[in-house]
Amino acid sequence: MLTFKKIKSLHLHHTQNCDEYSKLSKTYFEDDPQNFETLPYLPARAFKEFDLKSIDDSEIYKVMKSSGTSGKQSNIFLDRENAISQEKTLSQINKKVLGCDRREMLILGNRRLLKESNAKKAAVTAYMRYSKNLVFSDDVDILSWIKLNSQKKILVFGFTFELYEVFKLLKCEKINVSDIIVLHGGGWKKLIDKSVSNSEFVDLFKNLLSNVKVINYYGMIEQLGSVFYREDYSESFIESQYTRVIIRDEINMNILENGNIGLIQLISSLPKSYPGHSILTDDLGLKNNDNSFQVIGRQSKAEIRGCSDAK
Repeated sequence: MLTFKKIKSLHLHHTQNCDEYSKLSKTYFEDDPQNFETLPYLPARAFKEFDLKSIDDSEIYKVMKSSGTSGKQSNIFLDRENAISQEKTLSQINKKVLGCDRREMLILGNRRLLKESNAKKAAVTAYMRYSKNLVFSDDVDILSWIKLNSQKKILVFGFTFELYEVFKLLKCEKINVSDIIVLHGGGWKKLIDKSVSNSEFVDLFKNLLSNVKVINYYGMIEQLGSVFYREDYSESFIESQYTRVIIRDEINMNILENGNIGLIQLISSLPKSYPGHSILTDDLGLKNNDNSFQVIGRQSKAEIRGCSDAK
């Protein structure tokens, strides 16, 4: 379970090791936070404006970048220790959702994705480890590939809008598949603009494939290691033991009670090489009475994100 004591120790660590975080937190927040409500947070866009890191340049192992749809990219600095710990945590979370068995895997797109260094590549590489044999959709006929592997365990991965645009064009009778997961994230804004709901998105795959499970993930590159899932027609994402979700009022930033819509704040115990432990997103959502939350949309004045946007 994520405790405030653990998060406060991370806050102190970043205060001592990241000058920009220290200045921002001391300017806008209490010097000595005593609970989650008074814990300093950074807006996600701060990572586009500043190089926020709590390690020396010599310790940088990897730099992850957002897609940069709006022109600027977030830079997320990882040392080797943080990169490994986040991968291990993601693996533990993902196994609960995807299972332990490797699957025949189809990734929507082409192999050029693997040469990038952004949120798309981060997502692709995170899920590639669950593949037994891997192909990209640009290299195969999608329907023929699914039929060929129909009696095997299959994983289809892609970004929400792109998956919808491709699969809505596939015309055939329902394919009898023994076990298939369609895993998707990002790109909901474009579907909302087309008035496509989550139910319609799921229906597309349920009508085309038998025994299909449609899983939607929510996360962002500014807080690597935190990922949330919902399944099929569910509107709610489930928190993990490594995270905490808080909903704040858009105007006064007070914490809201369950059922009220506000800005989503994501808290994670994982980011140590960069101050990403407490992030205020541009996403609007609400908490349920159980250990789950809903993503409603985006703050009206928020910049448009790329693939890390997941509605």
